Amino acid sequence: MLQLVKRPFLIFVVFYILLVGQISHAFNVSVEDLKNPDSKFFRYVNAYIVSSALYQEALKINESMHFSCSDEYHILPGEVTIIQPIIFDEKFQHPVSGLWLHRYRVERCGKEIIYNTYIASRKGAPPKIIRGVNGLTNVSLRYLLDVIISVYQYANTQYGPCPEGSKNPTPFVYDTELDTSTNSSDQKWSERWSVGICNKIVTIGINFDDTGKELKHNINNIK
Repeated sequence: MLQLVKRPFLIFVVFYILLVGQISHAFNVSVEDLKNPDSKFFRYVNAYIVSSALYQEALKINESMHFSCSDEYHILPGEVTIIQPIIFDEKFQHPVSGLWLHRYRVERCGKEIIYNTYIASRKGAPPKIIRGVNGLTNVSLRYLLDVIISVYQYANTQYGPCPEGSKNPTPFVYDTELDTSTNSSDQKWSERWSVGICNKIVTIGINFDDTGKELKHNINNIK
């Protein structure tokens, strides 16, 4: 199993116990459900329909990274973090409410990549798959786009425009990790993002400050 850093967003597994409105035959997912092979959520998360969606998402991400080989993909055990309460109704195969993060690993051609995929329920219809960035970032979905835009703008300023025929004419996040060389807390921490641009991979350092009202960030270096 992957080791998650203890942040409010990524504590394995976070559940918010809320009162649920009146839905016939509806039930909340509990902590025990993730450990119980007989629970509906356990079966759902490990079912073909979910694993197939994760597999297809890995293919799309690797295509974006221009990474390909003839080996089969092997999806390794991952972790699930509940962001919004998951609610099932017995009338539907899929959840009627909720959002969770599925952090999983894929091994292929001697490489192991950590993927972050958000799965959002759609009132009993097949859930929506939302792509996160690769790696162990602690940035929540709420602020992820703002950080990505800042990183891409910075990379383009430093290295763009790319020569014609470049692999990555526009930036792409290959990986993210915590910067363990700096002091960190639940409110303040630093990460290193590996970004591909103009046929090279650069490492961008980012400082984060969670004020409780917003997540502030600033880029501190590039290598």
